[in-house]
Amino acid sequence: MAEETTSFVSPEYPEPLIKKLLLSGFEPFGGSPVNSSWEAIENLPDEAPEGLEIESVQLPVEYDRSYELLKARIEEFDPDAIVCFGLAAGREFRIERRAENIDRTLSPDNAGVRRLNNPIDPEGERFLPSCLPLEDFRLALKAAELPVIFSDSAGNYVCNNIFYHLMNDDSARAKLRGFVHVPSPDPDFESGMPQDKIDLGVREILKSLLFVKTDSGEFEPRDPDK
Repeated sequence: MAEETTSFVSPEYPEPLIKKLLLSGFEPFGGSPVNSSWEAIENLPDEAPEGLEIESVQLPVEYDRSYELLKARIEEFDPDAIVCFGLAAGREFRIERRAENIDRTLSPDNAGVRRLNNPIDPEGERFLPSCLPLEDFRLALKAAELPVIFSDSAGNYVCNNIFYHLMNDDSARAKLRGFVHVPSPDPDFESGMPQDKIDLGVREILKSLLFVKTDSGEFEPRDPDK
């Protein structure tokens, strides 16, 4: 008999008002065999609480294909909320506050493309803010005793590229959308964080997206339209 998968949300929580949640992570890059952003979300569709449908999509680390594939999933799935995850070197979660209208890095993407100073949208704003409950994410991670910082630079690589495209896409219905960087995988906490702790952090982030903690300590479902 197949083992029953447990939801990452406890049964005492109410049914969420966010009914469809789209998550993205990236394929490996830079010679690494894994990418912790994908490892953390790959199985989350099987852990969704009652009343919520989750889709997880793995994106290529390629400027020309990553948002194209993400946009296709947005159009097909029509989510209420979108959270994109990426990997950033370090030992803490990085809650990205804004996307910048520039591709600028010496590192090539997985297709060998380098972009040294290319605007993502020549007519777009320089910065576009995240539309996720960032302070709630920070408090949830702190409560789980996981290191977390706010960040004003998503890196000017493919992560920032899809973040900017996402925030600049007027056709996407979801008001709740944005980007979070997870730490590098490292079982010894020397240059990163164990994958199980990264997994925990992602689930705490998503719980704080789905539910709002009231002054009485109870949890109410977050309205995706507010």
